[in-house]
Amino acid sequence: GSLFYLGGEAKNSTTTPAQQFDKLSSTHAGLTLAYAGFKIGGSYAWSGDSGYAKSSATIVSREKQDVWTAGAQYTFGATTLGVGYLNAKDAGDLTVRGRSKFELITVGAKYVVAPGFSVAPEYNHFKLSSDVAANSDKGDIFILRTDLAF
Repeated sequence: GSLFYLGGEAKNSTTTPAQQFDKLSSTHAGLTLAYAGFKIGGSYAWSGDSGYAKSSATIVSREKQDVWTAGAQYTFGATTLGVGYLNAKDAGDLTVRGRSKFELITVGAKYVVAPGFSVAPEYNHFKLSSDVAANSDKGDIFILRTDLAF
């Protein structure tokens, strides 16, 4: 497993600051367990108001930023099968009140054809939901990856 903290400060690059931003910060935690070819894991990241424009008369309330993931895989012989899920929420915009949610489901496999050469098909389904209808979307992605190491 792992745990770490990231932080920083947002700076306005103009000489006449029009907007003040919350400090950049994020806390992440994750855990992976493995036994006899099985591996499961997950992680959580909390970023709160990190990088958002500070509250004002026009910006009252925003969705806090957080992301969580979960996944599992099983390896037998030259084959690995895996599945994963990601759920992320944020305001959808740094300066405008709002909410955005992103979900990703991934299913994949990897087969080692020979030492240094593998093929790995992967299917992803994503859904982006926003309180601004024009920013909502969903779709499917298929990837076929090959690795060659020599």
